Amino acid sequence: MQRFVLMTFVTLFSAFVLEVSAQVPQISPSSVPRVNGVIVEYVQSGPSRKSLKEFNLYVDNQIAYCELEDGQKLYVDYNASKYTYYAELPHSKTFATCSDFVLSKGMDSVGVDNILSWDCVKYVTHSGRDVVELWTTRDIGFNGTVKPELGVADGLLLKMVINGTDTIEAVRIKRTPAADIKAQPQNAEFVFPLLYKWLWEYAH
Repeated sequence: MQRFVLMTFVTLFSAFVLEVSAQVPQISPSSVPRVNGVIVEYVQSGPSRKSLKEFNLYVDNQIAYCELEDGQKLYVDYNASKYTYYAELPHSKTFATCSDFVLSKGMDSVGVDNILSWDCVKYVTHSGRDVVELWTTRDIGFNGTVKPELGVADGLLLKMVINGTDTIEAVRIKRTPAADIKAQPQNAEFVFPLLYKWLWEYAH
């Protein structure tokens, strides 16, 4: 029943989003010359987590790529100032949403710190009801982040704390000749962020 409702809803919106979909530029990391990159291993913990979750962020030539634990794929293009989420729903149709960002918009620099022997700047920002703290470093020479919808700070993300409890923190950083940034899914249907969020949450 849920699948039928979901498919009906998607069909009704398909015509509405086609024009928007055509106007959304896709990130093409496969077309970017590979020079070097970094792989950042994060651990995620907090009250909303049953256990520690690990995931990797791949950064290469200002393109950041991450496969999230819930199955979504995230691309952040610092050259175009855009980030894109992809999700394959149970009926095997892939949806995506693309949003713009302004680097360090609405963020206050509140101090400096040292994480994994890297000097970093701490920022504080607000996203809706969430208070977000971010620690980033520019010393590695790459930009990269996760959860860009909460704000994108200048530099490579080493730590993020949401509402003082949920934490994402880098535990290992490795340089690599070419980060494993996978090509974006083909034939994805682009929708507005709110519709994408609704479709994803409804399917899970």
